[in-house]
Amino acid sequence: MDQYLNMMTTVGASGAVYAILLAFGMLYPNNQLFIFPLPFPIKAKFFVIGYAAIELWAGLANSAGDNVAHFAHLGGMLFGLILILYWRKKVKTMGHIITDLKETFRRGNIFIQLIYINVSIFIIGTLINVFLQLFQHSIPDIFGIFALPASFIRFFHQPWSIITYMFMHAGLLHILFNMLWLYWFGSLFLHFFSAKHLRGLYILGGILGGLLYMVAYNVFPLFNQEVAVSTLVGASASVLAIVAATAYREPNYRVQLFLFGAIRLKYLALVVIGIDVLSITSSNAGGHIAHLGGALAGLWFAASLSKGADLTAWINWLLDAFISLFQKKTWKHKPKMKVHYGGGTTSREKDYDYNAHKKAQSDEIDRILDKLKKSGYDSLTTEEKKSLFDASKR
Repeated sequence: MDQYLNMMTTVGASGAVYAILLAFGMLYPNNQLFIFPLPFPIKAKFFVIGYAAIELWAGLANSAGDNVAHFAHLGGMLFGLILILYWRKKVKTMGHIITDLKETFRRGNIFIQLIYINVSIFIIGTLINVFLQLFQHSIPDIFGIFALPASFIRFFHQPWSIITYMFMHAGLLHILFNMLWLYWFGSLFLHFFSAKHLRGLYILGGILGGLLYMVAYNVFPLFNQEVAVSTLVGASASVLAIVAATAYREPNYRVQLFLFGAIRLKYLALVVIGIDVLSITSSNAGGHIAHLGGALAGLWFAASLSKGADLTAWINWLLDAFISLFQKKTWKHKPKMKVHYGGGTTSREKDYDYNAHKKAQSDEIDRILDKLKKSGYDSLTTEEKKSLFDASKR
């Protein structure tokens, strides 16, 4: 071991550069940055957190031929963090980040919320894996518990996997490209359909994609040797359902593609589906078959909706019922109405105090909204954000 460690050397200024990168993210957390190839700006604090996660993942992966000192980069970032906190002598940044994430999720469109859910699950799973690898511990395959098995027998032992698999991803590039497609076409989808349609179709596309995957692996002899061990993860089927539904609804809508220019949606959908058809015997056969199932779900949904039938209605009803279980108002008992007779000076004084209090609250909310309009959401203090959030629930 000592001989091996003595062979390891590292050179370069990247550790120092990463310390500066971390400091920039902490000192200017809300600066908007355009990072290629992302099609939208992101705040500096999220960029720094994402970069640190990538470095940690790459360092633990320890891929062959990777000569980058990832842990030196993380060391530079850690020292930069300690130094900035020492200078500030207070830790408020993380609280602000968590508050911003909560507000972005609550205020975001449904496709933004789905992206948040997918990314959060991926990060939590990766951190658990990182922790276990550092201490050389192993536990039962958590990933396999939530992945969709090709075998019907295994599926009967974990039926929840028909839902959970569409929120799991096998790697960084896997989730990156799925979430980029979800962002692009989720935004476009909402021009022609509702948010509940998108939410329901995401689930419907994932279910039909998973079912087609299981049926194909159990029917075609090509997959006989793999059916017992094969599993499926990823949001691709759900995303393809959204793409196909949008293309069916507006086939001649033009989208701009890098290197290709403007292309109509119907041709883009046909190319994507065609590639999946030609790839169902490849090493990722299960993924391509699930894509086809998702695309069929999207076409079925759009065609049925044009005739007045909403295939996602039952899914949204179940989701609304499930979400309501976690809302406080579901468990609150309405107080019995009390009727007071009489009146007099005391009642009038209470009414005056109540109205004065409500007016003060209204004036405060108006002031916060004016500030929000002039300077943006990031200019609000934590207390103002809380007041605005509480007012939105009343």
